[in-house]
Amino acid sequence: MQPVYKALEKAKNRGVKIRVVYDVSESNYYPKTSEILNLAAEYKSDTKKGLMHNKFMIFDDNSIVTGSMNFSKTGLSGFNTNTIFFIDSKEIAQIYKSEFNQMISGNFQKQKNVIKHNTVIVSDTRITPLFSPKDKIIENYLINYINNSKDYIYIPAFIITHEKFSNALISANKRGVKVKVIVDATHTSSAKSKIKNLRNSGVSLKVENFAGKVHSKSIIIDDKYVISGSMNFTNSGENANDENLLIIEDEKLAKYYKGFFEYLWNKIPKKYLKINPKPEGKDSPGSCFDGIDNNYDGKIDAKDPNCG
Repeated sequence: MQPVYKALEKAKNRGVKIRVVYDVSESNYYPKTSEILNLAAEYKSDTKKGLMHNKFMIFDDNSIVTGSMNFSKTGLSGFNTNTIFFIDSKEIAQIYKSEFNQMISGNFQKQKNVIKHNTVIVSDTRITPLFSPKDKIIENYLINYINNSKDYIYIPAFIITHEKFSNALISANKRGVKVKVIVDATHTSSAKSKIKNLRNSGVSLKVENFAGKVHSKSIIIDDKYVISGSMNFTNSGENANDENLLIIEDEKLAKYYKGFFEYLWNKIPKKYLKINPKPEGKDSPGSCFDGIDNNYDGKIDAKDPNCG
């Protein structure tokens, strides 16, 4: 996080106006948020009713950076797997600015209005920006893309709990589409997790055994689409939180992300198609030596009984 702070500090010193929207419930996890706020000319926090879960930046009304990556040490260091997109487009920057302006004005989650945003062509790439909760992203968009898939659907995801989303994946698998899913180990015991449903229905699903998190929140379809953003495939991601997501139609990009998915898939042992590794412990190489509380139990590395 320090390099980002330094870059923002330099920007402020040369006269750049910094505006920040942040999630108040995340402040305990990211205590250095206050340092960033000290640089801001204007800032606003959301309420505790939902998460302001976006991770995007807008620069000079000309470009954006967005994706699944938190601007944190584990995000920026490559410890977690993430997607991040750098997009030079005034039109997309204006769409994101409209969304940002709603939040910094104090309108979060369901208080927001649906903003006008169409598919934008950047070079030869078609990009459709979407925002939760007003766009109802899973039911209005993602289900249709899953239902219209023909060859494969690959998903690296932090967590999947959305029932209609998981049912669409099951239906796609049954009609012959190759469906492969990787999920993060930290949510295997969640009562709402769809891991068991997907596996029992024949979907190939592996639970990762890395020290870091699978934080990508992505869908790759048919060497054609990359769909990714801040939104987990959950009811709260679709209906409660402030989120953003891009549907990107680009063959070259889709093939690139497919290749990275296959790299991750092949790294995970086959046994984790059926059983779940512990996020911190001997199942996950490196997790007992990384200085991170991977399973959120307040015990790190050698102090965690799974690493004993």
